[in-house]
Order: sequence, then structure tokens, then C-alpha cells
Amino acid sequence: MKRLIFAGRGKLVAVAALSLVFTQLSAGGATAAAPLPAGWDLVSGAGECLAAMDNEAFTLEIGTFSDGRYAVKDSVNSAGYSLTSGNGRYYLLIVEGIDSFYAGPVDGRCEWDFFQGPKDLPSWTHMVGAGNNLVLFYNAGSGLAVTATINANHKLIQQETYNLSPGWTHIIGSDRADRRLVFYHSGSGLTVTGQLTTRGEFVQHQTYLGSDHPRVPGPGWTHVAGTNDGGVLFYNEADGHARSFYLKDAGVPGKLAFGGNFILASDFTHVVGAGARGLLLYRNTGFAWGGYLDEVGRWRRARIYGGS
Repeated sequence: MKRLIFAGRGKLVAVAALSLVFTQLSAGGATAAAPLPAGWDLVSGAGECLAAMDNEAFTLEIGTFSDGRYAVKDSVNSAGYSLTSGNGRYYLLIVEGIDSFYAGPVDGRCEWDFFQGPKDLPSWTHMVGAGNNLVLFYNAGSGLAVTATINANHKLIQQETYNLSPGWTHIIGSDRADRRLVFYHSGSGLTVTGQLTTRGEFVQHQTYLGSDHPRVPGPGWTHVAGTNDGGVLFYNEADGHARSFYLKDAGVPGKLAFGGNFILASDFTHVVGAGARGLLLYRNTGFAWGGYLDEVGRWRRARIYGGS
């Protein structure tokens, strides 16, 4: 097992003091659409596809998602399933009990195809798709982490085991082509960026200390979502405040390049990335915003689903 303590590793990013300014966004330019289905409990994205699960209705649906526009393609009975983060082409579904399955969109058609997975998986608090069929499993209580790949025969192959710092509240994948990961602690604001190699080895890049500075993540965000092309959105469900970044190396591996501070609608229960650069912000009433981060990390809203 490899020991890796985030707080003491990586490049510590220092910034100068600036005033905090959030931009209030208007509804202009967004297309109105019918509400999405109400009651989604779990939502996840993978590649060009978006999947959502209603545990009460036992429904698992999947559809295409492009720049904020969602179109359902397939639906199956989801009794006993728990949906986790998407990973490139595949999703990972865990059946409640001793069995587990992979399920995934096939050849970009966003239709379900199920594969038998391993038995008796340990208890993980986070299962994160990093791209290129790599998955990170993490337990926030112990700090134990395992990386694995899903091979061409749909088998889960364990790669590396790490003893990470415990207590991370959010771990997301971003820039799936380069297998980027962002670790975040909402209480302290501590943020770490890194990358998985093709062999599942974790390489830590940048460390951002908790701060109220408007150009670093900072504490208090309730949701963090990554886009497939390197965008990262931090969102506060209570007041709708959001902060965006792009993972751009520019000579500094894993640097979070600041995009902007925004005031979005509040009370979104799910914020997920799907499509090339898309983001879905969803309430379980069916009200949702579909949008994307542009080339410099600014939020662009493309579609409003239903009333508030």
C-alpha cells in the first residue's frame, strides 16, 4: 500500500488578495423546455450520455446530453441498483447486496448493456470515473483508495492501493482524456488536483488551501462537478453561488485556471457533468438548467427545463 498525504504534497498555490464579486446571470439566451422527470435520486454522466435513477419508481434511464440539451434514449427497471459516477464509455452500477454489475452506453448510442462484475466489493464512499475506463474507489472514513481499470472483456482489474488523507467530501473526474481528478473538502476548502496514469498510478499536482479568495475554490461548496474537457464547477445549493475553473496545464500541471463567479438559481439537488463540456443542474421537482462552460470557463446556460 502506498502512503500519500495530500496536505503535505504537491505545489501549494498562493494568490494575492482581491475583492469578492459574483455576477448575477439573467435568463436571456436560454431555450425553454418541458420539465425533466421529477424524482430523480441519482444522476451521472459518461461521455455524451446522461443517466438518472428514480429509486421509488425503480426506473433507470439514459439519454444523450449535448451543451445542456437532454434527450432520453433507453429506460430499464432499476430495482436494487445504486448509480455511481460515469467513466468514459462505461458506467459502474452496484447492486445492493453481494452482486455488482457494470452497465454502459454502447458505442455512443446511450443504450444500456449489462455486464457481470465482481462479488463482495468493499464499502466505498466514493466511486469516481477518471476516463479511459479507469475508476478510483475511496473510503472517506479510512482514507483507503484503490484504482482499477475496466478491460475489453468488461472485467474490473485492480491496479494500485493508496492510503490517502481521510475526510474528502467530493472527488470528481474532469478532462477524461487525460484522466484528471479533483479532491475537495467542503469544510476547510482544501483542494488537490491530480492525474491517473494509464496504469492507475496517482500523480498529485496542485494543492489549494482553504481561502475566501474569489479565484480559488474555498470552503462551503455543496456540489462539485467536472466536465469531460476539463471544466470544474463549484456550486452552493443554499444561495446559488457558483465558481468555475478549467484544468489547464500551461506549464503548471493540474492548475485550476479561474473562470468566473456566478449567481445561479438555488436549491439544485444534483449538479453533474455530461457531454463534451455540458453541465446539468437538477431539482427533484423536474426543474433544471442545462448548460456548459465555455473555452475560458464561464457558465453558459442553454436550456431551462420547466418551472421553478
